[in-house]
Amino acid sequence: FLFRLPVAATVPLYTCYVVVPLLWTLRVIKRWAVDGAAFNIGKFAIMAIQYIAWYMGSTDHRLTALGFHNLFHGVASMLLVYHVAKRRVSTWRRVSPSTMKWQDRLNEFLLASPWRYVIIMVILGAMEELSWDYFVNRDYLPQFGYRPPRFSKRQRAIATSFLMLPQLSHYFLDGFIWRLTLKNPGLREALLSDDRSMGEVMTKKED
Repeated sequence: FLFRLPVAATVPLYTCYVVVPLLWTLRVIKRWAVDGAAFNIGKFAIMAIQYIAWYMGSTDHRLTALGFHNLFHGVASMLLVYHVAKRRVSTWRRVSPSTMKWQDRLNEFLLASPWRYVIIMVILGAMEELSWDYFVNRDYLPQFGYRPPRFSKRQRAIATSFLMLPQLSHYFLDGFIWRLTLKNPGLREALLSDDRSMGEVMTKKED
């Protein structure tokens, strides 16, 4: 990348990497053992798996990083998104198709087939990887006989900022779009319930 963190920042960052998940785990256990709240084993398992995947993938070894980041983290997340979005759109089409906008119909088209969804994800991923290689990394394109132009540090910084935006922002968005609350009707049913329950939720939402 364009810079490396100073050595002095290593200890505080690794401390946060350990302390923050530990505090969250203690909070979950406290709510379950003391307050009597339900223990969400699914959420806890997903958090643990993603934590381990990122820890194992945060390495300079490209094959290890590829395996843990892209396979264990990326593929699992894409499967979860496909499952939830597919069920929500299918229920929407069955219960209240007249309220669907063009964006919803586009989503329905992309989710109509798992192969279509995978192809779109592969195309988007390839475009992102090529953009990183063109503007910043310059690892693969020269091996195929193409040398990208030399960019200044400012140009590379601007390109890096734009390329990092989807990766960085989705962690903040995930904190809202995956909340099983009344502000997110239908999510719990899409994850855990049958189609009949989802239809009832969509009907209530329309009313």
